[in-house]
Amino acid sequence: GNLWFTSTNSSAIGRVTPIGDVTMFDDPQIHSPIGIAAGPDSNLWFTNDDAAIGRMTTTGSVSMFTDPALVHPVSITA
Repeated sequence: GNLWFTSTNSSAIGRVTPIGDVTMFDDPQIHSPIGIAAGPDSNLWFTNDDAAIGRMTTTGSVSMFTDPALVHPVSITA
């Protein structure tokens, strides 16, 4: 399968295929992502440095979830 990673410098989520092809998914809602994990819904969940949790499909569609209790989340796990 693919390897997914966060890029804080480019504020993007990246994908590396088994043959080494790299694709970057950038979206205006993604800000300095840190942690990333595959969720039980087959989407990628990540922490956003601006007090939000993000969900991205493997095709790059991004949704953000915010709450006043979220203050600079850094880690996430399924």
